[in-house]
Amino acid sequence: MLRPTTCLRTVEAYFSRIIQPVILPAPRSGSVRSGRAKLHLMALGMLPLLVLASCGGTPSAQSATSSAPATATAQSATPDASSTGEVTPEETDSFNPSEEPTSDSETPIEGESQKPPVLDKRASGRELTTADFFSTPENWRDGRFNVAGKQSLAGVAGPLEDCSEEPEYSSPTIELRLANNFSKISMRVGQSDDSRSSDTVVKVKILGNGAYLDSTQVAFNKIQRLDASVVGVNALKIQAWQTGEHCEGGSSVEAVLMELKVE
Repeated sequence: MLRPTTCLRTVEAYFSRIIQPVILPAPRSGSVRSGRAKLHLMALGMLPLLVLASCGGTPSAQSATSSAPATATAQSATPDASSTGEVTPEETDSFNPSEEPTSDSETPIEGESQKPPVLDKRASGRELTTADFFSTPENWRDGRFNVAGKQSLAGVAGPLEDCSEEPEYSSPTIELRLANNFSKISMRVGQSDDSRSSDTVVKVKILGNGAYLDSTQVAFNKIQRLDASVVGVNALKIQAWQTGEHCEGGSSVEAVLMELKVE
């Protein structure tokens, strides 16, 4: 749409160049006057159209085109979530009500898995290993050993260094916690064929709740069985040491406990 001043100028120019010559013509003949009259009527008929188009008509294609950038500018003024760094609801993690936080009571206490085991009734009848011991002497281990000429016998073994008639404070001692769940303990005792000494005797004593239960002794190249009642026993200890008239400083044997079971 034209501005008011431009509109007036356009109408004024149209009037002075087209309408005025028609309205105020120079003197002519009759035929010429008749033609001029027709032009007069056509010019007057076009005047309203000119005013409508110049001053108040439908917006031109140029004005419609010029409005498009304004619309685009308005749309671009709307902030984009990706450019502002804001997190949209779709990008947030959904909360699952079924995923309840773990309570402190369900979290394992640090060091709990390292506690020495207390044997329950499920241990009955199977061969025990160092993993079942409440306390294991230093350098004692699980494995397979050659004893009295028999090859690769499964058991628990460890070195005996000192010689004494009775067990000393430093004598290797295995401890089991039975929790009063069993009535009998059994094992076979021998010396490893790989022992450095072969002329000493290995002794093994069993204590239940601090009281003597039973004991045995075995020479090299022999295997001796040892059984004891453990009814009402919670803390059970197995002591091992070497002795004999030929046992002296520097003597060393490897004691082997085989088929160690509680029932």
